[in-house]
Amino acid sequence: MTEKLEEQEGVHLFVKAGINGRDLGDCPLCQRIHILLVLKKVEYYVHTVDMKKKTPEYRNISGGKPPPMICDVYGGNVVTKQDVARIADYLEQTIREPSLECENEAANKVGIDLFRVFAG
Repeated sequence: MTEKLEEQEGVHLFVKAGINGRDLGDCPLCQRIHILLVLKKVEYYVHTVDMKKKTPEYRNISGGKPPPMICDVYGGNVVTKQDVARIADYLEQTIREPSLECENEAANKVGIDLFRVFAG
């Protein structure tokens, strides 16, 4: 990030970087958030996080937790969400259309657990 996060309004998605520390990584949890943002038709900025060399800015924003993470920046406010379920819920609550919620609670839980199994 060349400018401060607060100065660039919009949704910022922080994802695990690939092996070279720059390209997108293979984290299924990060990919799930990508998919949700695309399905919700949200324009967003992607920031890759080199897990071997986390920047001080990232550590400050994330509290040291690993990606995925989103920061929703608007009007000088920054809303930060971590954990796939919390991010998905936040997106569903703030961007209502199209709704991606499944009415079957058991199916929702299976979907969340499925991505966690792949992430290890």
